[in-house]
Amino acid sequence: TTTGAIGGRVTEAGGTPVANVQVQVRNEATGFSNGALTRPDGRYTVLGLEPGSYTVTARRIGFQATEARG
Repeated sequence: TTTGAIGGRVTEAGGTPVANVQVQVRNEATGFSNGALTRPDGRYTVLGLEPGSYTVTARRIGFQATEARG
């Protein structure tokens, strides 16, 4: 079985990292969903993902939700 990961860093508009952001990734073909919380440096990694196109959504109270596709 081949799996991969999606990772990144969540920051405010000025570049300051944001901790405890809920990052959810959803496989666009299968609907499988998994997630993680950002660390104090704003970084996150979601492991164990099948190859495919994913929608990544980041949410935290006090911030507007952001979504990226593909």
